[in-house]
Amino acid sequence: LFEVYIAFCLFAVLNVMTGVFCQSAIESAERDHELILQNVAHEKAKYFRAVRRLFNQLDRNGDGGVSIREFKEAMKDPSLHAVFDALEISAGDAWALFTQLDREGDAEVNVDEFLEGCMLLKGPARSIDVIGIKRDLAKLQERMDGYVSDVGEVKRIVSRPLRITR
Repeated sequence: LFEVYIAFCLFAVLNVMTGVFCQSAIESAERDHELILQNVAHEKAKYFRAVRRLFNQLDRNGDGGVSIREFKEAMKDPSLHAVFDALEISAGDAWALFTQLDREGDAEVNVDEFLEGCMLLKGPARSIDVIGIKRDLAKLQERMDGYVSDVGEVKRIVSRPLRITR
């Protein structure tokens, strides 16, 4: 009977120790998750500041926008290539980014457009990005098909013999 009592007490103590260990592990995992989220937010803010500094380097005249001339001049500087590399943006991607962000066609990009574009370039393409591109291409294909049919109609009309009556 004494041996059963000892075994029961030992089992109870081990059960309490296991519970304490598990609770500690759960709390630690929750703190790690919060720490990871905090680190991600910190890294994003750090990247944002670095991109803003880069924009300020590109904006040589300080007017709040980067013209194509300023961008071409800046791209001649090898130290700026190093900055782009540190931001995980290749020089070719930077040029493509500049041309894509110039929505008005005035060969100038403002700071907000530049920051947004650099943030989109960071990291791999997501599925939603690919879906958006596919949707845009489908719309473009429909428009092109309409243009082709319009051109075909114009060609048919123009190629008809002209009947002149007097």
